[in-house]
Amino acid sequence: MALVSAGNLASRVERAVTRCLPALVDLLFVCVLFAVLFGLGGRTLGDDGDAAWNLRIGSYILAHGIPRAEFMLSTTLGQPTVYWEWLSQTLYAVALRLGGLNGVVALAAVLVALTSALLFAGMRRRAIPLALALPLALVAIGLTSITWTARAQLFSLLLTVLWSECLWRYWRSGDRRLLWLFPPAMALWVNLHGGFIAGLILLSVTAAVAWLFPTRRGLAEPRALTLALASSLAATLVNPWGPGLITHIVSVFQNPLITRSIQEFQSPDFHSLSMQLFLAMVFGLAGVWIWLSRQSGTGGPEPLALAHGAVWTALALISVRFVPLWALVVTPILGESLALCLRRWFSAAPAAQAAHTRLRDIAAAGAARFRNVEATDRQASRGIWPALALVWMLATVARGGAMPGMTARALDARFDPTVFPVEAAPKVAYRRAAASRPLAGAAIWTMRCRSIMRLSIAGRMSIASSSYKTTRLSRRLLPAGKGCWTAMPCVGRSCRPASRWRSCWRCRPSGAAPRRTRLPSQCCVCAAQRHNRNGQAPSRV
Repeated sequence: MALVSAGNLASRVERAVTRCLPALVDLLFVCVLFAVLFGLGGRTLGDDGDAAWNLRIGSYILAHGIPRAEFMLSTTLGQPTVYWEWLSQTLYAVALRLGGLNGVVALAAVLVALTSALLFAGMRRRAIPLALALPLALVAIGLTSITWTARAQLFSLLLTVLWSECLWRYWRSGDRRLLWLFPPAMALWVNLHGGFIAGLILLSVTAAVAWLFPTRRGLAEPRALTLALASSLAATLVNPWGPGLITHIVSVFQNPLITRSIQEFQSPDFHSLSMQLFLAMVFGLAGVWIWLSRQSGTGGPEPLALAHGAVWTALALISVRFVPLWALVVTPILGESLALCLRRWFSAAPAAQAAHTRLRDIAAAGAARFRNVEATDRQASRGIWPALALVWMLATVARGGAMPGMTARALDARFDPTVFPVEAAPKVAYRRAAASRPLAGAAIWTMRCRSIMRLSIAGRMSIASSSYKTTRLSRRLLPAGKGCWTAMPCVGRSCRPASRWRSCWRCRPSGAAPRRTRLPSQCCVCAAQRHNRNGQAPSRV
C-alpha cells in the first residue's frame, strides 16, 4: 500500500513539474521574441529610413487625422496622395508614444514571435511529426528574417499565416464558419499593408482548385469559396480612399522604373545563404512530389498543395519580396509531403535488405524519442510562459530599457548613426531638400526641415538600395535651375568607418549629369549645395 502511494505521489509530482514546463510552441515564441528584442534591438529599425518615415506619418495621424495630401515630400507637396499603410503606421506611432523607440522594437518583436509560433502550431495541427515540423519551421522563420524591420509588412506576415491556416482547415473540415472570418480580416488587412494581395491570391487559387477538381476538393464547396472571395474583394474597398487605394497599388506595380530599380522587386540573389536555403526547399518539394507521383496508390500530391506550391514558387522566383510569404504558405505543405513520403517509403521498403533494416531501426529509435518529447509537450503548459515574457518585455520598455531588478539598460533601441545620419538633418534645413533615403528619413525624424525631395519614384516608393545609379535619378528628380541641397551615401575608400556620409553629388547649373565632390576632411556629414542659374544659393525657410 505504501509503495502504491509513493508511486502515485511520484506520478503527481512528475505531472506537476511537466505542467510547469513551456510547450514547444511557447518556447519558440519566447526565444524569437527575446532574440528580436534584445538580439537585434535597434537594427530592427532598419537602415533605410523607412521606419522613421512611417513613425512620422503615424504621429501626424495621431495628431491631425489621416492626411489626404502630401505633407513631407516637396516634389508632391500639397497634392492628393494615398497613405496605404496608415493603420500600421498609427500602431507603430502609438508604440513610439508609449515606449519610445524601445516600444517600436517591442511591437515588431511581438509580431515576428507571434508569426513564428503560429506557423509551428499550424504545422503540428496538420499532424506533421515533431522531427520534421521543428526544423522546417526554424528554416521558414529564417527565410522571413529578411523582412524583420519595424515596417507594415510584419502585419502581412502574421495575417498570411492565419489566412492560409484557415483556408486549409476549411478545405479539410468544410466548416463554413471559417469563411466568415475572411471579409472582416480583409477589411483590416487592406488598411495595414499592401500585402493583402497575398490573401486574395490564396483565396483565388483555392476557389479555382475547388471548381477544377471536384473529386479531390475534400469537404470544401466551390460556391462558398467563390462567395468568400467576392466578399473579400468587396472588403478591400473599406478604406479611407475606397477604390483609389486599389488603383494606386496597381499603378505602382505597373511602373517599370519601380519594378526594375527597387531591390525587393528583383529576383532572389542565390549567392546568399537564405536564398540558397529557399532554393534547396524548392528542389526538395519538387523531388518529393515527383516521387509521390511515381508511387502506385498514392494519387500524387494534393491538387490544392500543388497549386499553392506552384503559384507561390513562381512569385518568389520573380520577386524576392514573396520569399517570406512562400516560406509561410509552402513550408507546411512541404512538411506534409515529406511525412507522407517517409511513411510510404518505410512501408514499401523490403524488409529482407540489410540497408533498409538498419534505416528502419534508426527511424524507430528516433521516432520513439520524439514520441516521448511529444507526450511531454502535450502535457506542458500553454500560454503561461508567453504571457510572462510579454509582461517582462512591457516592464523593460516601461523602465526605459532596464530589466526589472536591474539599473543598466538591456534595451536601448536607436537608429544606427553610421547609416542613418541624424546629424545631417541641419544640413537639409531648406524648403527644397533632395536627400537619399536614410538622410531624408533622418531629416523627417528630427523635423529639421519643412519638406524634403526624397529620392523617390511614383510618390513615396523609394530606392531600396544606396547602390542605385544616382546619376539617372538626379537627372529625373533634380530639375535644372532649382536650388536644393543633395546628399548621397559614401561608397569610396576615403570615408572613415565611423561615417558613411562624406562624399556627395553636386549638379551642374545647366542641369547636366551630376559630378562627385568631396567635403573637407573635418566634416562628418556630407551635404553639397547646388546653386541656381544665377549662381545664388537657395533661400532658407
